[in-house]
Formats: sequence, structure tokens, C-alpha cells
Amino acid sequence: MMKNIGLALFVFLFALGCGEEEDDPPQDTTNSNDTVTPFVSFAEAGPVLIANCGGCHTTESKGLWNASDYDSLMQDSYFCDGKTKAECCIVRIEDGSMSTAKNKTVSSAALQLLKDWVASGLPE
Repeated sequence: MMKNIGLALFVFLFALGCGEEEDDPPQDTTNSNDTVTPFVSFAEAGPVLIANCGGCHTTESKGLWNASDYDSLMQDSYFCDGKTKAECCIVRIEDGSMSTAKNKTVSSAALQLLKDWVASGLPE
């Protein structure tokens, strides 16, 4: 008999502890301002760099980097202190100091993909 009372008391207290307190409103885990950065690797970012920068930064190797070479992009930039050449590409595209082949502009989608690659930690 005592065993059944103890078990019933345990179940009651367990169930009581699992409920939400009325004073604490439920936590909202969504926020319309939160955005999820997609994971982007060099497999996706490389073709964007080649398409937009490759005219000068592959065959001609201007700026001493190659848009198709991951290791080249991971070198320290001499234009942007504390950034890799890959990170500096974004800075220079945004500030207008990097002219692309035939002065074409980098699309906002391509620029966002490069930013997402940086936010992903520049994985290969």
C-alpha cells in the first residue's frame, strides 16, 4: 500500500513540475528580425568569384591573387588590414574601389552569396 502511495505522489509531483507557471508567458522562439545565414562553401563561392573577378584575377593574376584558387584567397590582403583577400573582395566591391571586368557590376545575389561564404567561415 505504501508503495502505491509513494508512486502516486511521485507521479503527481512530476506532473506538477512539468507545467508552465502562469506568471511566465511562453517564450517566443521566433523573431521576424532573425535571419538564418545559409552555409556556403568555396564550391559555391568560387564560380561567383571566377565569373565576376576571373577576367583579371585568374589568367592575368592582377593583384597577385587568383579567383579560382582557394589558397590564394585565404592570404592576407594588403588592401584591407586584418582581412583575407576573399573578405577584401567584398569590401572593395561595396566601396566601389574594385572595378570588375568591363566595369560590370556584381549582382546583389552574387554579393550576398560571397557575404554568406564569409559568414560561414570561408570553408573550402
